[in-house]
Amino acid sequence: PPVVTTTAATNVVCTGFRANWGAVPTATAYYLDVSTDPAFGSFVGVYNNFNCGNVLFRDITGLSGSLNYYYRVRAFNFCGQNANSNVTSVTTAPPIPIVPTGLTASNINCTSFTASWNASPDALGYTLQRATNSAFTAGLATYNPGNVTTYNFTGLTAGTTYYFRVLATNACGSSVYSAAQTISTLPPPAV
Repeated sequence: PPVVTTTAATNVVCTGFRANWGAVPTATAYYLDVSTDPAFGSFVGVYNNFNCGNVLFRDITGLSGSLNYYYRVRAFNFCGQNANSNVTSVTTAPPIPIVPTGLTASNINCTSFTASWNASPDALGYTLQRATNSAFTAGLATYNPGNVTTYNFTGLTAGTTYYFRVLATNACGSSVYSAAQTISTLPPPAV
């Protein structure tokens, strides 16, 4: 059969991706190689001349985050197997980020305060929660400020204790929440 053309990987996450290729007339099966070496001196798991059957993709799982992988395909029919396709590279997504550290509050006044924290490696965003009890069941509000390390909580009630915490997120998932911190907004002015 003619030589296969591989196409860009899809469904890329930290632990895998979908290898894709185009159809070849007369092919009855496709054989896949996956490697961390662009020269294919070694192979990942069972993906050394792996028989995918007569389909145009294969989901590769059990991989590591933030690594470069390469794949190539050969078509097969009863006359034989063709030459290797082009090589397609893909980088898996970063692993689940670690819990953010250094959560603190500043600029505390009657109705607002600013939370800040240290950046978490591999984070693509953060989620904050604010509540009026330590179980995070009363007065709960959740915020998604994006990939920043500060957030200004506004619209609060004067003279009230608040609890707040943060977690890091990326394409592979979320860390657990950090330890909660506590602040009290300033009381209203005396009459």
